[in-house]
Amino acid sequence: MRLSIIIPTLNEAGYLPAAVAQAQLQAVLGPPHEIIVADCGSEDGTADLAVHLGTFLVQGQPAPSSRAAALNQGAAKATGDVLLFLDADTLVPRGYDRAIWQALRDPHVIGGAFEFALDGPFVKEFNITGRPMKGWVLVESEGVKDDEQLKNWIGRATKFVGKLPEK
Repeated sequence: MRLSIIIPTLNEAGYLPAAVAQAQLQAVLGPPHEIIVADCGSEDGTADLAVHLGTFLVQGQPAPSSRAAALNQGAAKATGDVLLFLDADTLVPRGYDRAIWQALRDPHVIGGAFEFALDGPFVKEFNITGRPMKGWVLVESEGVKDDEQLKNWIGRATKFVGKLPEK
């Protein structure tokens, strides 16, 4: 398996080094085939840092106008046979590459996603459960008008991703 990791960025200099280091250090089948940083016109030195970290930098002219456009540009430059899309603030778990390889050995599997846990001040402020929030979670602040609506949303999200772990 030749794993291409694609990371879209916009002013992610504070997060990118840890994400790249984790992707390299947590792989157990060998280093990733390539790590591609698709930058959307960062102004904080992210692009220079990406080159310094040894990643392949993709910068469009003009810069991609969205995360989706950056992902598409990165995917177009990828030379691996498996693509892993990560955010710059994502820290992969040990053996993430083996998990991908094992999943893709099943001929019925064509893609997948990792379960993830959210962390940080935004989650701590809005996580009324007091437990780690895991799974595909999207909170749009404009769509949540009060605590009751947030509780209902978390209930629906919990049913989608499975039971949250006990405290």
